[in-house]
Amino acid sequence: MMDKLGIRNVIESDEEWPTVGWESIARADPDVLVIASMVRRRFPADDIEAKREFLRSDPVTREMSAVKNNRIVEMDAHAMSATMRTIYGLETLAEALSNMSFNQ
Repeated sequence: MMDKLGIRNVIESDEEWPTVGWESIARADPDVLVIASMVRRRFPADDIEAKREFLRSDPVTREMSAVKNNRIVEMDAHAMSATMRTIYGLETLAEALSNMSFNQ
């Protein structure tokens, strides 16, 4: 998805779901964050609002440019994997990026 849109992931890994701490992500200071929207509620953090609240309240994550500038994209978790649903993720990300301002 990101290659097609000309953007770069701040997490460089060949793993599909790399294990990375928020400190590493915050150090990279991404311009945009994509968070998964899940129908399941196996864990409290599966809730999209719980994710947003964490990003806004955690002393590390709240300092990231993406959080400060509210550049957080919600995407269906299934659209994040390399499946036929990837096209929906690409559309979601492209539309969200087209509506964001990156002027400082």
